[in-house]
Amino acid sequence: MVLARTGSPESRHRGLTTFMVDADAPGVTVRAITLASGRRELAEVFFDDVRLPHERLIGEVGAGWVW
Repeated sequence: MVLARTGSPESRHRGLTTFMVDADAPGVTVRAITLASGRRELAEVFFDDVRLPHERLIGEVGAGWVW
């Protein structure tokens, strides 16, 4: 799940939209972060020109986390 700003900063949580994004979608890069213990529990996730079909939208555009 991705919560992305799709509105202006002034619109606060109403300017956010929730999407379902597959980690292996074109344009998604996941890089593991190795902790001092050697464990890899965290990751950086980058989105470069990722395109999603409308079906991956959760709720309404700009509705934030209110479904």
